[in-house]
Amino acid sequence: MDETMTVTAVTELTEETTAASETSAVGLDDVVSAFLDENQSAASGTLAPEAQQMAERSNDLFNSIIHGNVNRNVIADFLEGFLNYLPTIIIAAIVFFVFKWLSSLLLKFTKKALQKIKFSKYGQDFILHSMNVLLKIFNVCIVLTILGLPVISILILVVTVAIAGSVAVSDEMKSLFAGLVLMFTKPFEKGDYIKFGEYEGIAGKIGIVHTEVISLDDKVIIIPNEKIVSEVLVNYNRDGVSCVQYKFGISYGSDHKRAEEIIRRAMAEHPLVLHERDNFARMTALEDSAVIITMRAWTAPENYWKVHCDLLEEIKKSFDETGIVIPFPQVTVSYLGEKGGRTEISSKGEMQLATPGDT
Repeated sequence: MDETMTVTAVTELTEETTAASETSAVGLDDVVSAFLDENQSAASGTLAPEAQQMAERSNDLFNSIIHGNVNRNVIADFLEGFLNYLPTIIIAAIVFFVFKWLSSLLLKFTKKALQKIKFSKYGQDFILHSMNVLLKIFNVCIVLTILGLPVISILILVVTVAIAGSVAVSDEMKSLFAGLVLMFTKPFEKGDYIKFGEYEGIAGKIGIVHTEVISLDDKVIIIPNEKIVSEVLVNYNRDGVSCVQYKFGISYGSDHKRAEEIIRRAMAEHPLVLHERDNFARMTALEDSAVIITMRAWTAPENYWKVHCDLLEEIKKSFDETGIVIPFPQVTVSYLGEKGGRTEISSKGEMQLATPGDT
């Protein structure tokens, strides 16, 4: 049979695969087996003469062993065919190992080039992995060609099985494409503190299909890349530093300037705060029950939570010592009576009557 029959077999396999994905009645193994049965004769017709002769004599020897009628003629024919085919096998083996050695040199050179241009670690891993796979496939194709095997038919089989597999693992394919998006957009690097959806932690290994996130309690969360791409992502240290931000609410009767000085002093005295950065402590809002003072202190990502907790403890202690009050939510309700009196009720439930002269 010729290549036309091979293409026909591939077309029939594609149709069978589509039907299998819709009905789930036919498994992937059955589809591949059907393809092999239909394509076996076509593939055998494209073998090189030496390979064809070796295949026939190997088949004769195998059949004779199965049926228990092995004789010297069968063994002699097999050895003769093997010896004739042996030089081709040796050449193919030499080419295989030489190409493998050259491929390793090419991968090392590519890795150094990517590191020199400061390409992302995730991008390096993806490119090197892809190159490694392609070089191995190319090496196998060269060896198969030297051995006289039908490379085109084998490649068609591999591609068809890949198509059938992609139908069965569509979710994994989505995560793979999401991995490509992460590689080119680079929203975060390994070691960054990130948050998306209900997950947050330190980005660990960034794979082609999934990403590992180390939570604060040292749990490894494995998340498909598809989910990361589809969520709103927050990177707390894109520039290699993290900002410790906190909003303090103090009462209206407290001295806000004094509170700002306490916060600035706490940041200045902490050894892990990056003092060359523009650390910040100012009044930023007037709420119903409190004056809001916002603090922003910069530190290294690995020191984020230590600095966060240390500053809160030190600032709360200084507030207590200086009489700066952090108030609870409260509301004042005024009621004007018929005689002009006013009743005030606080959130504590206390009541007092004020006369017009008190105002």
